[in-house]
This record gives sequence, structure tokens and C-alpha cells, in this order.
Amino acid sequence: MPVSKKRITRKNRDFTKVSFEVPEYFDGTFEVPDFNRLNVEELSRLKNDDIEVIADLFERTGCGAEAEIARKMELDEIQPFMDAWQKASGVDLPKSKG
Repeated sequence: MPVSKKRITRKNRDFTKVSFEVPEYFDGTFEVPDFNRLNVEELSRLKNDDIEVIADLFERTGCGAEAEIARKMELDEIQPFMDAWQKASGVDLPKSKG
């Protein structure tokens, strides 16, 4: 009896976008993919402090201006940006201690 190879294909990802501002550092509104759309590989890269993954995601999803900003962010801009992006995406942020 012939053995068939199972094929699994991935559907296109839905890159629903969210909008937010980080007025203390940037003029204008960011419109980028929902943070919840990051895949496991992207989340792993972020967890390992590979910030370039943000710009890669933005570029791949047609957010070129945001990708350029992400590539040039300074250290003190990253956390406020990430907080605003996660909040706009409905991600529960951990409460700070202290």
C-alpha cells in the first residue's frame, strides 16, 4: 500500500493593524501590525533582545516608514514604544513592582 505524504500549508497571516502614539519621543501616529500577530520565532528573537525583528516585521507588512524609525530607535525610546504598541494591541502588561 503506498504511503502518502501529508502536506500542511500555512494560510496567509492576517496583519490587522493598530494605531498608537509615543508623543514624548515621536511626532505622528504609528500604524503597525497588531503585536499579537508576532509568530513564535519573532517572539523568541524579541525575548533574546533582537530588536531588529520589529523593523523586519514592519517592513514585511508594508510599514516602511515605521520600519525605518524602528531601525534608528535609541535605547531610551524602545521601552515606551513597546509599551504603547502592546497597549494598543490589547496585550496585558505586567505591573511594575515598586
